Amino acid sequence: MKKPYAMPSITIREVLSDVTAMVISPAPEPPIQESDVRLKTNIEQVGSTVYGLPVYQFQYTTGPDRFEGVMAQDVLNVRPDAVVIGDDGYYRVDYAKLGISMKRL
Repeated sequence: MKKPYAMPSITIREVLSDVTAMVISPAPEPPIQESDVRLKTNIEQVGSTVYGLPVYQFQYTTGPDRFEGVMAQDVLNVRPDAVVIGDDGYYRVDYAKLGISMKRL
């Protein structure tokens, strides 16, 4: 059953100490993907990963294509080492560290 996205509660103070040193520039190369919930719309949960991370289908706010993947905000709670912050301030996920890939549907 598909469920709408619910923003998880995260403790930024603890996570940012691990993440802020890993800023990428200028643009990420796959498998690092923009995965910040602030960049997505029409989000529905469709499953979960081996780490128990929710997997969602969504669209980016900039286009009509639909994708399947994780939300960086969820990943911060489980694998903060797999999250980086871009120069634009948005979170990105290194899918290789999760052993999965984002899919275009």
